[in-house]
Amino acid sequence: MSTHGKSLHCQESEDAAAYVLGALDEPEFYRQHLATCTVCQAEVARLQPVVDTLPATVPPQSAPEGLRRRVVSVVRAEAELLRVAGAEAAGGADRAGPCSRGARSPRVWLQCSQSRSPQGHLSRHG
Repeated sequence: MSTHGKSLHCQESEDAAAYVLGALDEPEFYRQHLATCTVCQAEVARLQPVVDTLPATVPPQSAPEGLRRRVVSVVRAEAELLRVAGAEAAGGADRAGPCSRGARSPRVWLQCSQSRSPQGHLSRHG
């Protein structure tokens, strides 16, 4: 059971930082745990303000033109595939895996974007 009324430690609290950063493979499990664990709730509450300020601490950078062209090319190709396949295909896109379209954490987005070769295909080295 994950209720820790008087306990000052919870083994699951070790995942609080990864949860707040959006880096857990299965965040739903941790989300369910948070509903009953005051130790982890407190840890998430302590870490969330730090994570919320992270984007403001990094100076904006321009993407190289080649990267921008590749991204636009992939987006256009995916849009055309969805247009040809029909509306039903768009609904299943988020079930294709962590690098499919849909909501994902910044870390997963970055890993997925780095794993693509310039041609837009998944590379074996990333």
